Amino acid sequence: MGWTSYLPMCFTKSGNVNRKAECDKTFTYGSDSKRYKVLKSTMKGSVYYAAIQNIACFDGFDDDGKEIYTPIENGKVWCAICLTKVKDGEFYCKDMDETMGPLYYDCPKSILNLLSETDNKYALKWRQKCREKLNKTV
Repeated sequence: MGWTSYLPMCFTKSGNVNRKAECDKTFTYGSDSKRYKVLKSTMKGSVYYAAIQNIACFDGFDDDGKEIYTPIENGKVWCAICLTKVKDGEFYCKDMDETMGPLYYDCPKSILNLLSETDNKYALKWRQKCREKLNKTV
């Protein structure tokens, strides 16, 4: 997977790109097939970590061409991990999720504790490595 880049819309008071807000905005909007809710997010250096909940699924269009989404009750909560950078006025993001086995293990405990149970071996290994790193820093 590659990087996505675009002109940023979220800035800090000092005029820098607000990377966390840019990523939050991406997941709050969702994708063509799902809608999400950001339960908690943080930046660790240039890496974004977030507990994301699936809240609705795309079901097609109504007779007027409007999108139809069916709410998901108690939707799964999973972790998004995004590498970020800013270059030449553009915001760059490489988004991943825990099932991709990312090699970034600085996810805080407060986010890990929000995640739904999973049986995905890559997600389980990633969560374990994050918790091991947290235990080493205590």
